[in-house]
Amino acid sequence: MSKSSNSKIIKAKINLWVIFKTVYIFFVFIILMIIDLFIFVPPILLLNLIFPKLKLTLYTITKISSKVGFILTFFLFKYDTNIKELAKSTGNRIYIINHLSYFDVILLFFLQDKIKILVKEKYTRVPLLGNIIKLSGNIIIKETESIYEQTYIPQDVVRELTNGGVIAIFPEGTRSKNSNIARFKKGAFRIAYEAKSEIVPVVLDSWNIIRPGNSVWVFDTKLVIRVLPPYKYEDYKNIDSTLFAKNVRISMIKELLDIRESRKKNEKKYYRNNEIFNKLDEEARNEINKASLE
Repeated sequence: MSKSSNSKIIKAKINLWVIFKTVYIFFVFIILMIIDLFIFVPPILLLNLIFPKLKLTLYTITKISSKVGFILTFFLFKYDTNIKELAKSTGNRIYIINHLSYFDVILLFFLQDKIKILVKEKYTRVPLLGNIIKLSGNIIIKETESIYEQTYIPQDVVRELTNGGVIAIFPEGTRSKNSNIARFKKGAFRIAYEAKSEIVPVVLDSWNIIRPGNSVWVFDTKLVIRVLPPYKYEDYKNIDSTLFAKNVRISMIKELLDIRESRKKNEKKYYRNNEIFNKLDEEARNEINKASLE
């Protein structure tokens, strides 16, 4: 993807339907977060103080709340997933996921495994959300510990994996500015090599909260989740990590383009049926073609 398009501010049309969808979905999930915080957090905190060895978390409650949220938004949003085709992990596993929306973390609860995510410490300071992040058993990454570009590998993450854990990483490092898959940073794959993990790429064509600046508008009414074939450690251990990361990203771009082309043909109101997004898709295709020639 060219530098100019990657930094381009995408402006999609905002109408009453977009406003309604956005207000409704945020209302549902904020109410559920408040319920979690004030009903479930206090007893869990108390039990952890009295019986510290229990190490209780909010994971199950958060997963249930998320599924309730999906049910409450079902009349607005349709779901298309192939998640059941992937068996639950029998060892350690890393989900590599493209990052489009504020809600991507919630969407992880569609996956069958009990997943921990790597969360930047700054997000734990956000009211409500921060409390739930801490109590959900996720792995907090300090601001000084970049897992994305530096050679530093957080050993607590490696220990989690070598003990059979499952984590999810968004290797772009932040939400996409234009809904395409940005360049992958290196940390996720360093961790995978270190922990000898299975890698499962997951492609989201989600609610696509496109952000002109930091917009929160919901433009899409369909969630598509595609789980790609997993890579065992034996499949990639002899491949250069930079090359392997590039190959995984290209395979995910191909899948995302296939999803979007199908939706353009079958959904008249798909928000990407316009010139701006057609150009972005064309840039992604050109990147695939360039990669195939290298």
